[in-house]
Amino acid sequence: MPKPQTVPFGLRMPDEIKEWAKRRAEEEDRSMNSMIVRILKERMEQESEAA
Repeated sequence: MPKPQTVPFGLRMPDEIKEWAKRRAEEEDRSMNSMIVRILKERMEQESEAA
């Protein structure tokens, strides 16, 4: 079964957060997108465990 297509999502953020995300992604050898998605998924899991 093919993976569902992900729709692009524009995200505006302060420059300092964007620079932090860029550095973090480079350190982890990831794209900024995959790093942000990973962080959001981890947070989502934490919140569902706490509920």
